[in-house]
Amino acid sequence: MAEVTQDKLVGLLKKDDELTQGKAAQELGVSVGQIPMLLFCKAQVEAGVFKKAPATPKSVVQLRNSGNRWELIAARTGLGVAAVKSAYSEGGGGDPAKSYTGKGRNFAGGGTGKKPAASSGRKTAGAAGGRKTGGRQTTGSGRSTRRNPS
Repeated sequence: MAEVTQDKLVGLLKKDDELTQGKAAQELGVSVGQIPMLLFCKAQVEAGVFKKAPATPKSVVQLRNSGNRWELIAARTGLGVAAVKSAYSEGGGGDPAKSYTGKGRNFAGGGTGKKPAASSGRKTAGAAGGRKTGGRQTTGSGRSTRRNPS
C-alpha cells in the first residue's frame, strides 16, 4: 500500500493546482479515505494553492463566510480545527455546529425547517429506479414492463 505524505501531495498540487482530493488519491493509488482532509488542505497551502491567513477570530469568520471548510481554515491559519471553531464563535460567527458551507453533509438540518415529503415506498420504472434493458424496462421488483421500441 502506498504511503500518503504531505510532500507527495505538495508535489502533485504544484503540478496541478486544481487537483482534488479524489484525483490525488487516484494518482497515489490509494482510496480517498486514506488522505485526511486536513493533510490535503495543509498540502494545498504549502503548494501555494491557498494563501496563509492570520489566526484571528475576525479572519476565521471571514474565511468561513467565504465558503472555506474547517480543515482549510485550520491549514491556512496554522490552528487546529477545534481552535478554528472556537475562534469562529469568538469572532461573532455564531455556533460552528450550525455553520454550513454547502460542502459535505449538512448536519445543521438543511436550513429549511421542513421535513421531506413522505415516500410511498413504491419503486417506479424509469429514471427513478428502473433499469433499461433492450426493448423492456425493469422495475426495482424485477418485473419488466414492455416498451415500444423506437
